[in-house]
Amino acid sequence: MAQSLAQLRAESDATKLSVTHQQQQLAQLLNQQYMNGRDDPAKLLMNGQDPNQLTRDLRYYAYLAQARSILIANLQAGLTRLDNLAQAQQQKQSQIDNIRQQRLAQRQQLETQREEKRRVIDKLGVQIQSQRKEIATLERNEKHLTQVIEALAKAAAQRAARKAAQEKAAAARKKYHKPTRKGEPEAPRSRPETPLPEAAITGTPFGRLKGRLELPVHGELVHRFGTPRERGGSLWKGLFFKANTGQPVHVVAAGRVVFADWMRGFGNLIIVDHGSGYMSLYSNNETLYKQVGDAVSAGETIAAVGNSGGDPDAGLYFELRYQSRAFDPMSWMAGK
Repeated sequence: MAQSLAQLRAESDATKLSVTHQQQQLAQLLNQQYMNGRDDPAKLLMNGQDPNQLTRDLRYYAYLAQARSILIANLQAGLTRLDNLAQAQQQKQSQIDNIRQQRLAQRQQLETQREEKRRVIDKLGVQIQSQRKEIATLERNEKHLTQVIEALAKAAAQRAARKAAQEKAAAARKKYHKPTRKGEPEAPRSRPETPLPEAAITGTPFGRLKGRLELPVHGELVHRFGTPRERGGSLWKGLFFKANTGQPVHVVAAGRVVFADWMRGFGNLIIVDHGSGYMSLYSNNETLYKQVGDAVSAGETIAAVGNSGGDPDAGLYFELRYQSRAFDPMSWMAGK
């Protein structure tokens, strides 16, 4: 296992002490030899000293030479070790610096990622707030549309009730009316009333048209009934067909127009009453060709495709409702 920087420094310090001690020993030895330099082996041989003493002196000088060699070798080894330790410390320090730089870069990267995450969260927060506002606006618009349809349905039911009462009264008058004698004035007759909207509806009752209706526009069906909206909130209550601006919009069955105006969130909207509680809605139009009270027959052009409801794409939003409640139009379309 590689040594740590602290271990290398400790070993380096110990080696320095050892080298210093060896240097001191060598200095003492050299100093002693210098002091005894006048009695070096060559001079001893030429002085003619006692052979026994000369032998002892020569052995002594041999020991000194050996000790000096050992000290010099140890000192050299110590210096080499110091140099190796210095290189090892430098390498270890470089590794530590690299690791520190890597950690600093990682910390900066993490901080950058954290800041980016904060920006994303802030952006999402703004989008969520915006979507909540859009959802709240959409829910208010749908609630307003439902209120309008409920009011129209209530008015249609009242008209149907009045019509039934009038027909019942007319039948009663016809049953109990007595013919006048010749020469006697006839009883005054009541003035006939204007036909109610339901009286103008011709053809098969709407409730029997399931599976026989034609699509109101030729286009790409991009949103189906009951699927989630892109930005959350309520589900689609009808169908959205992507189509070209100005393309004709056809009414799916005979009826009478009961609403034809601009409505917030739906743009130019036209509502057709088909009787018996059934209504069809056509919104996001560029132009409306019919007015309230107009009778229409199946397949008749009643509007032109647009994007007046605020949708980014031009197209038609279409609903079918029974007693003010939306249901899936596709199950009523021919060949679907």
